Amino acid sequence: MFLLNLARHLMVLADSEKELREQLREKKEQLKMIRPSTPKMRADQKQIQVFENRCQEATIKLNALQSQNKGLRKEIDVWRKQLRNQTRVNKGYNREINKAVDDIKKLNVATYNGSRFCQDTHDQILALKAKHEIDKFTFEHKILDLQEKLAERDDTELENTKTKGGNDKGEGQSQEAFSNPVALLKPRLSRW
Repeated sequence: MFLLNLARHLMVLADSEKELREQLREKKEQLKMIRPSTPKMRADQKQIQVFENRCQEATIKLNALQSQNKGLRKEIDVWRKQLRNQTRVNKGYNREINKAVDDIKKLNVATYNGSRFCQDTHDQILALKAKHEIDKFTFEHKILDLQEKLAERDDTELENTKTKGGNDKGEGQSQEAFSNPVALLKPRLSRW
């Protein structure tokens, strides 16, 4: 019995061994299908290294670009600040320019009005000069007419005094007085 048990046990073990060997063979075949051959693995390993190198180079370029980008962002921020400051300054200049333009417009209006006033005044002066010339001319003619009338009157008075027995001294005075019309007119006006 013991041998029989041992034989059965041995048969079970032999069957297990067969199954396990079959499974091992299947697994090896699967591994061959899944795992490539050594030359292919070497080629793949080389390809992997090439890709890793490219990846490393790309990472280096990326880091350099990111660093450059950071610097450019800082420059952009500086330019933005300068632009804001310049815009603020320009607004101040624009206010000053607008104020200066308004002042210039007011000054132009005042200058124009002053020039018009000056021209009007000049025209009035010319008109007054012309009127003065006319009045002067009229006055001189009236004076001459009055002098002629006074001279005629003096002549008539002189004749009257001569006929009454006047002297030659009065005639010399009338000639002298006639040369100065103001002196001649004062006594005549005081009589009236």
